[in-house]
Amino acid sequence: MDFIITLLICLGITHLISWAFRKIGLPNILGHMTTGLVISIPFFSNILFSELNSKTLFSSLANLGLIFLLFFIGLKINVHKLIEFSRKSLSIAFMSAAVPFVFGMVFGRLIGLDNASALILGACLSVTAEAVSAAILQELRMLNTYIGTIVLEAGIIDDVFEILILAIVGSLIRKTTNTGSFIGVENILIDIVLFIAIIYLVRFIFIPLTFKMLDKKPTHHELFTASFIVVLLMAAIANFLQLGVVIGALIAGIIVKQTLLKEHKVEEETEVVDIIETITFGFLEPVFFIWIAYTADLLNLMRYNRWFLMIAGSIIVIATAGKLLGAMIGNLFEGGTIKEGIFIGWGINARGAVELIAVKLAYDNNLITPLIFSSVILMTFVTTIISPIIFKYNAKIYYTHHKKQKIAAATKDISKI
Repeated sequence: MDFIITLLICLGITHLISWAFRKIGLPNILGHMTTGLVISIPFFSNILFSELNSKTLFSSLANLGLIFLLFFIGLKINVHKLIEFSRKSLSIAFMSAAVPFVFGMVFGRLIGLDNASALILGACLSVTAEAVSAAILQELRMLNTYIGTIVLEAGIIDDVFEILILAIVGSLIRKTTNTGSFIGVENILIDIVLFIAIIYLVRFIFIPLTFKMLDKKPTHHELFTASFIVVLLMAAIANFLQLGVVIGALIAGIIVKQTLLKEHKVEEETEVVDIIETITFGFLEPVFFIWIAYTADLLNLMRYNRWFLMIAGSIIVIATAGKLLGAMIGNLFEGGTIKEGIFIGWGINARGAVELIAVKLAYDNNLITPLIFSSVILMTFVTTIISPIIFKYNAKIYYTHHKKQKIAAATKDISKI
């Protein structure tokens, strides 16, 4: 089948399934992943990818989607705002990342994974899909509430852990080059220092010059071209230094945002974010997540590997229990209650971005087995389905309870009068 028709069918299916998921209050990513699972069925796969180059083209588009997705994540990170967050948000963010991370590492070692694979598994269980949390809070009109603020802040702080995760995976990939030989720590440090120096040059020289070449009121396509040049440059440099294109794309997003804000070009910064968001989530991001779910081959594993559901189910339980326990402990440290901590935990339990990127990179570089790769994909799918549903249910109970407490307190005050 012609690649354009293949792409049309895949995007058409994901559009339809995503619409169905949105109708029941679930995020678009589930539609993309479901599409990937559907087209992985041999009957459909043989039809859609009958041409030899179709898979190669689809994979290339998915890789471009990966770069744009990381660039967009970088654009959404505001380094200066991190210092403004409350101690409770910091405590919850740290503990809700640390506990599942440790649980995942221990479980990985128990099932026989080596240290690197166990480290990657733990890292993939620790992150939060901030976009999913924000969508749930917006639907429930909780964005400006006490709980909503904590959930959002914890999700934003989680961006720091996401950068660390990508750096860890990149470092592990770096240690095993094409020949599988070990690269000295001193060489890695030299390249990191060199990359930091290049970041400085790009941040203070290249980006300002690139954007100064635009008109006073640049058009959307001019802003896109300038941003695209920067992200490709950083990705290429990071890839040349064997730090990984994802780190380059992520850093590009961060420094483009900081440069434009520093120069008081708030309007241009907003436009760049809007343009990249449209291209990424309108086209490239669906392709990326369709491809990940397609390569996971979940249906075949369910049929032919008797250990898959047991291991995947354990990972789902560990990931969820770790988030809830971590949020509860972090909340207790700051004087909160157990119930409130668990409620917040459900708000930050959804996954759906960086862990999929990390696990795909690890899988492509033979750092994890197909079984662990597919288990993490299924974990993402399940937690992203159940978390919004349970969080919404808990929200109704939580606010009904608080209303009753307020009414009881008001009644008591009136009776005193």
